[in-house]
Amino acid sequence: MAVEVKSGSSKAAAAAASLRTYMVQQSCPAGMFVTPEEILFFRNLYTGYQPETIQQIGSCRTTELLKTIPGGAISEPALIEVVEQWLETLDTHVNHAWPPSAREAIESCVVPAVIEGVVRTTGRRLRRTGS
Repeated sequence: MAVEVKSGSSKAAAAAASLRTYMVQQSCPAGMFVTPEEILFFRNLYTGYQPETIQQIGSCRTTELLKTIPGGAISEPALIEVVEQWLETLDTHVNHAWPPSAREAIESCVVPAVIEGVVRTTGRRLRRTGS
């Protein structure tokens, strides 16, 4: 699974297209595109080698799924951290109260990818260092 997080909506369409291209190039089965406003879920249909073969299978408001996001602006590093925490706890804290518009995508793509341990970031990866 590939995950792309963008804090600005001005370049969101280009970033979502980039995620689709990445999924095709890496033969990635599932993708998740996150902005402060919306989360989109994608599935690779493996019917071709063009980004158009990546199908959007669900979406929801970001605040519906990631309840810890405050209203208003959020920095990209903070949003990345919230998404990482959600993914890291997903396999042990399965929540069936997911938004209906995203439930099938989460259950069929995200949960299996997280449980199998195959989540990749598609952009800059922030590393936490201990002191």
